[in-house]
Amino acid sequence: MNNITIVRTILILFTLVFFGFKIPLIAQNKQSYKEVIKYCKANPIIKTSTALDGKIVEHWWVDEKCIIGAPLPIFETKAINGKNIDAAYFKNKMTIISFWFKDCPTCTAKIPALNELREKHKDQDINFLAIGLDTETDIELFVKENPFNFDLVANGGPIKKDIFQSTWGYPLTIIVNTKGIIIDVYTETIEKIAPLIIKELGLKSTKK
Repeated sequence: MNNITIVRTILILFTLVFFGFKIPLIAQNKQSYKEVIKYCKANPIIKTSTALDGKIVEHWWVDEKCIIGAPLPIFETKAINGKNIDAAYFKNKMTIISFWFKDCPTCTAKIPALNELREKHKDQDINFLAIGLDTETDIELFVKENPFNFDLVANGGPIKKDIFQSTWGYPLTIIVNTKGIIIDVYTETIEKIAPLIIKELGLKSTKK
């Protein structure tokens, strides 16, 4: 272990010891999303990845799970179908928010599963919201061939960047409970969304 790695390890341990319980406390005190994301960015974690030459590379990363427990930042926009996306839209409803764009293979590969999830829970009081990076015209052309049965928002880059202050890539899925609190975040897998819906809404599982 080199000196840089030792220093980084010490910093991580220091953060865990002195700040490890700050996010739950922030959520309990109903502080704003801005305060939570500010804390997250000030306390990144170290992630490892494999470079093209096969070497293991360490880098600082703002953990997307850090925002769990934060209040949803309320924003106003309009979906392509004309629906207003505002405080009233989110009030007392569970919300699944998917950030995506049409040329993202990982994003589009998840659409059938997301459509299936929406169809399965269409009778529940749940918002299914997809915030796209593309223009309205591009999204409309895309969904003619590839149906995406969420409330679709176009030109959503500023929402992801400025409202959520996200440094994470695509796809990004955020799950919000009926009290407006973020309860989970996924950057790839979405398989855990269905159990969360069942748990949060007190539904009976249909899994055999």
